[in-house]
Amino acid sequence: MIASLYIGSKTFIHNGIDTNPDVFKKLLELNGLIQKLKNTPDNIFYVNVNDLLTTRLLQDGATINDIISDSRKINRDVSTIFLLLFEVCKPVNLNFKDLLDYLTLEDEDNCNALVVFNQIGDVPQSKQVISNIMGWLQFRRYYLGKYPKTADYFIAEAGKYFEKLIIHPDNTRYIKEFIQSHSRKLVNSLAALNDHFINDLKRSQKAYPEFLNDFAINHGIDGASLEGKKSDKFNFVFYEGTDGEFIAYCESHLKIYKDDYNRRMHCRIYFKKPAVEKKDPLIYVGFIGKHL
Repeated sequence: MIASLYIGSKTFIHNGIDTNPDVFKKLLELNGLIQKLKNTPDNIFYVNVNDLLTTRLLQDGATINDIISDSRKINRDVSTIFLLLFEVCKPVNLNFKDLLDYLTLEDEDNCNALVVFNQIGDVPQSKQVISNIMGWLQFRRYYLGKYPKTADYFIAEAGKYFEKLIIHPDNTRYIKEFIQSHSRKLVNSLAALNDHFINDLKRSQKAYPEFLNDFAINHGIDGASLEGKKSDKFNFVFYEGTDGEFIAYCESHLKIYKDDYNRRMHCRIYFKKPAVEKKDPLIYVGFIGKHL
């Protein structure tokens, strides 16, 4: 799916609260997002320069044009960030009403959003991308759940938006019967696993089985547990580049009791307990499907 991401005057509207350092931090985060995505074919940035330069950016009323012409107002690097924005983004001439019409257009191959520093009230939330990497991830995950297409597509896209998860490629077979019925629930569960599991486990003082139960409760998941019986069926072979085979014991699992339409249809996500003592630990997901 190609995401068209629009930057314009509404992107930078001051919320009346942010200090100059707050604004600078958001600019740096936007810069990080653009740097991450500028060479990806499925994320295209557009900029509307018509009224951008006159947009108020700082609490004292300073505009973007003021910042570019006098970088001392906030930080010496800010001008460079805006120059990069103009260089990377494709120019577009849309007034806000026309942009709102564009944002309503979507299908399984295309979606559109306005990039914003802060949520704004006159644009649907699903059509806004908070201008940082996590905001973009939430946006792309939302559309992956809405338009999962095929099992092959879903697993390939999941690799982009859940960077701490290593999902076994055989799951393209396992999830075929669940991809249309459980896509939103799967995205929500994978997001909790990716975003919170490692840090929560590092902080936990509880035994692992009890931690799993608490994790499910804290993150709105139907359940999480261990199977309770050791078995070779939980062994999944992964290949790690030049390191060869790696066997992950994926007994831990998240439980999904109902599908996206509230029908009672069980699905589970089996994964290996991450080695949180290691630097930058990953979570190996061996199986997504019915009870093993």
